[in-house]
Amino acid sequence: TGPTADNFALVTYDGNGVSPRTITTDLDLTTKGFILGTALNATPSYRLMWSTLYPNENEILTMSDNSAKFTTDVFSNVTATGHDVASFINANGARYANWAFKTGVDFDVVEYTGTGGAFDQTHALTSPSMMICKSLATGDWVVSHKASGLATKTNDPTYQYDQSAFELSIFNDGVVNFDFIDSGSVNVAGVDYIAFIFGDNANVTGGTYEGFGGNSPVNVGFGSTPYLFLIKAVGSADDWLLFDCKRYNVSPYVEPYPVMLNNRSSSEDFLASSFDATDLSLVGDYPTSELQVSGTLNEFGVIYQWLAIKGTY
Repeated sequence: TGPTADNFALVTYDGNGVSPRTITTDLDLTTKGFILGTALNATPSYRLMWSTLYPNENEILTMSDNSAKFTTDVFSNVTATGHDVASFINANGARYANWAFKTGVDFDVVEYTGTGGAFDQTHALTSPSMMICKSLATGDWVVSHKASGLATKTNDPTYQYDQSAFELSIFNDGVVNFDFIDSGSVNVAGVDYIAFIFGDNANVTGGTYEGFGGNSPVNVGFGSTPYLFLIKAVGSADDWLLFDCKRYNVSPYVEPYPVMLNNRSSSEDFLASSFDATDLSLVGDYPTSELQVSGTLNEFGVIYQWLAIKGTY
C-alpha cells in the first residue's frame, strides 16, 4: 500500500505471477483517471501509462520510447477501490509501483485531434501547472511546464522550447490553447493525442528554484514534504526524475534513487542508479521532514523546474 489523497494514490508491490491480480488503491477511477506503472528492479522496465477514458479498449502507452499505443490486458477491471494487473506487470520476483491519478480538481486527462492551427481544448482544471502530451500514434512525449515557461521531451532531454516560441498555453481556466504549436510535436492535423494535465493548488503544484551549491531545502508551499516530486534541470540534457517518499522510507522499498520518466533504452533499469542518492534526500520523518537537494540537483546558477504532489498515509 501507499499514500492516498482524494485524487492520488501510490501502491508498491512484489510480483507473484498471478494474472489477473487485484491492486487496491482505495481510489475510484471508474469515472476517469490514469495510471503510471513500472517495474522497479527488473529489466526491461517499461513505463506504462494507461488512461481510463476508454477502459474497455485497454490502450497502453509506454514512456520508454515514442511508440504508438498498443492494446493488451496490462490494466483492467477498474473498480471504486482499485484495478487489476496482468502478469506483464506482476512477474514473480519483480518489484512494482503503480501511481494512480483520479480526475477532478487536481488532475485531468483529455484526448484531442490536432488541427495544425490554433484551437481551444477544454479540461476540468483551473490554471494547471504542467501538462504531458503524446500522440496515440508514434510521437514524442512533450512536457509543458508553467513556472519554467518551457516545453521539453522526456525521450529527448536536449529538446527545449521557450513557451513564447512553442506557443502553448496551459494556464487559462478550463482551456488548453493550442496556437500553431510545433507541428511535429502535439498538433499535427488529423492526428489523435492524449494530454495528462496537473493542477496548481494546495495538493499539486509546480515551481522552479535556482541552485546555490551545497545542501538547500526546497519549499513547495504545502507546509509538508511532497509525497511525489518530479524534477528536471533547465537547459541541460538531464532526464525528468521522479522521487517518492514511499520508496525512500518504507522497508523493503528503501530505494532512494529516483526513477526516470524515460531512460531512452528498454534494456536499462528504470532506476537512475548512477544518480547520487544523497542529491535528493529527506531530513526527518515524513510528512514533517524537509526535502533537500544537493550535488547535481543544486548546482550553482542552474535553474530547476519541478512538480510536487501531496499525499497522506
